[in-house]
Amino acid sequence: TTEIYTLSLHDALPIFLLGCSDGSLMILSTSDLDLIQRASQIEGEATMVDMSADGMHIAMADSERCVGIYRRERNVLESGKEVPWLYLGRYRSHHAPIVGLQFVEDRDAGITRLLSLAQDRVLVEYDLANSFAATGIVVRSAVSVEQTAVPTALLVLPEGRAGVSAHELEELHGAREDVSAHHIHEHGVELPPRKNLVDDAL
Repeated sequence: TTEIYTLSLHDALPIFLLGCSDGSLMILSTSDLDLIQRASQIEGEATMVDMSADGMHIAMADSERCVGIYRRERNVLESGKEVPWLYLGRYRSHHAPIVGLQFVEDRDAGITRLLSLAQDRVLVEYDLANSFAATGIVVRSAVSVEQTAVPTALLVLPEGRAGVSAHELEELHGAREDVSAHHIHEHGVELPPRKNLVDDAL
């Protein structure tokens, strides 16, 4: 039986995402709960899902420590059905469970960034502009967190906020003990060789 493991609501679009125990991604309408698209590219379990603010990209993390990305681009499945999101690929970004997956709007650069953070203490940024179904997911950078504490969540602060209190962290992420600030090294860390685990796009 397929179970729902994670859910994400979009702030502006009438869409919500479901990540399931069989690794499938379900995109549904909030108005009538109609299924817009269902994609199943992995055998593992979905752990996190997120959609960019402009609705152009969807990301899903899974139990295999990978991140899969979809782009809003109409395409036709092998079955002949036309669907609105194109599967770009999947990248094994981490060596430990992923604890954070989030799109960030970089207004200064005028781009959308996708970040993932895992218990391996590595923060990865994906190159959305240069990731394609034909060539797979491209990683822009990877940096290691400074201290030895194991990350448990990824929080992107609103514009103008310089910090967050431990109490706010507890409320936002259920953190209880050993809450500490994570500072990012300016130098990167070596990534494993690029590997597209699933080559066929939706």
